[in-house]
Amino acid sequence: MRRWYAYSMVFDAAAVTVPPDGRRARRVLLALLAGLAVVLGGAWYFSRPDPVTVDAGDCLKSISSQSVKVVDCGSAEARYAVLGLVEDRSEVDAEAVQTVCRQWPEANADFWRDRWGDKGVVVCLKAK
Repeated sequence: MRRWYAYSMVFDAAAVTVPPDGRRARRVLLALLAGLAVVLGGAWYFSRPDPVTVDAGDCLKSISSQSVKVVDCGSAEARYAVLGLVEDRSEVDAEAVQTVCRQWPEANADFWRDRWGDKGVVVCLKAK
């Protein structure tokens, strides 16, 4: 058989000190803002795309905004061949494959990698 005990607490309101002028509210607000900044900073850091780690002659399985998968060029998974890389280009430049990849006339696809608004690398591709 269990026994339950009830405890009562006597609370003396005169013994509680509250910082004057809303200092406590400011401290709580600053702590919440600091926590929010940490969460948002972490989300930004972990959502950035990986740096481009391909070179001319590599083959890719897939290209998307978040991942690039390098595979052996002899495998059935190889969908694209990397013809070359063009440095210091914006995302807008990458939208015109024939312009940015003009030194590789057989290029029919490309992708751009870096942070939005910055200049990055355009990888010129040929579909296999």
